[in-house]
Amino acid sequence: IISDSSGERENIKPKEKILIYEFVYTPALN
Repeated sequence: IISDSSGERENIKPKEKILIYEFVYTPALN
């Protein structure tokens, strides 16, 4: 998921990109 998001992050808006990172990293931190 991380590699896919990093590859498509150029087409994603900054706000949307932040939400994606929150959904990906928050479960990992918790």
